[in-house]
Amino acid sequence: MRTLATAVVVFLLAFGIGLLMRFWPQSCLCHVHGRLDGKVALVTDGPSFMGVEVAAELARRGATVYIGSQSRNHFNIIKDNILRLYGESGEREKYDFANERVLKDLTPIKESQSPSRLATVH
Repeated sequence: MRTLATAVVVFLLAFGIGLLMRFWPQSCLCHVHGRLDGKVALVTDGPSFMGVEVAAELARRGATVYIGSQSRNHFNIIKDNILRLYGESGEREKYDFANERVLKDLTPIKESQSPSRLATVH
């Protein structure tokens, strides 16, 4: 009886994890389709990991992005990291795993986009 109960618990856990893995990533995907040219975005949590990733994604879609940071030096580090990862010869630009429908909306971030595209907000 104990073996049967253990088997049922293991099955339910595996089933629950399977459902979680199937549906959870969908909630993490960007649901904004198309380019954001002419739009302005303010990322207030620029220094965090998510802030950098959000700012990079918005800039890749063509938005003018303002990043809040504690200092100009800190902002320059953020900007340089974004350009290093997502610039025209960026490390992640070559390894884009985005959905193919989204790929047409993404472009490398150009050096000319900074500092007008990626600027600090005080």
